[in-house]
Amino acid sequence: MRNANIKSANLIVVLLICGFGGACARQPVPAIQLPIAVPVKILVDPGLVQAGFNYEGEFRPQAVSVAVGGTVTWNNTDNKDHTVVSYDGLFNGRLQTGESFTFNFTQNGTYKYHDVLYDGMDGVVYVR
Repeated sequence: MRNANIKSANLIVVLLICGFGGACARQPVPAIQLPIAVPVKILVDPGLVQAGFNYEGEFRPQAVSVAVGGTVTWNNTDNKDHTVVSYDGLFNGRLQTGESFTFNFTQNGTYKYHDVLYDGMDGVVYVR
């Protein structure tokens, strides 16, 4: 009888803690909607160039996220040629001033890329 009372007391404590309504149950986490199209600008900060820095450009934003099946479009807004080359060989684009390069990502993953013409100019695409 004593064990039955202890078990009943434990059950009551669990029900009180969980609030009878299942508060202890795992609640679904809302899915984050990733974009299906993301633009990336290739640009140079003229202020840094005028200040004497050896600055050759940047991808802005440097890191982007896109849904599986989505696209990223790189737009060269600089006055120099640039490249968009993935380290894994998945994509390779060369852009003159005013040109764009678009790639469709069909698989989950992390895709790092860079501009082979300018050291330190790199970015990453997260596909989920």
